[in-house]
Amino acid sequence: MNSSVQLAGGATRASDVKGAQSSDGGYVTGLNQAGASITWTFDGIPKAGKYSVYVGYSVPGKDGNATLTFNGTPSTYPVKLKNWTGATAGDYEKGWTTTYNYVELKQGPNTVSVSCGQGNQCDALIDRLWLVEGWAGRS
Repeated sequence: MNSSVQLAGGATRASDVKGAQSSDGGYVTGLNQAGASITWTFDGIPKAGKYSVYVGYSVPGKDGNATLTFNGTPSTYPVKLKNWTGATAGDYEKGWTTTYNYVELKQGPNTVSVSCGQGNQCDALIDRLWLVEGWAGRS
């Protein structure tokens, strides 16, 4: 399955914080403003159904959240950007971890977006997003 990425609303690529797990050590920053977003377009989803969407991220010692949208439909559950690693305030380098949400995708091309909407706390760096068929932790 191939994917492409589009950034909007002030989101930009960077690589100065160590620890990102992307293949090139880069990540997306600038999400902490309403309207900032990352959109992945996935070509070739093999079949319609339930998928878990995983997001790799870092937060600077505090919890955050963002809006998840798939195929133009906002999820009722935010992307929970928790400080699972216990990083201290301002320490993005120690805050790298992952989270996941459930989505229902169609066969063929699909879009998945992580964005900062009104009321979100999006002070996070995003280094990857990937899909796994099925809902994690559920049969």
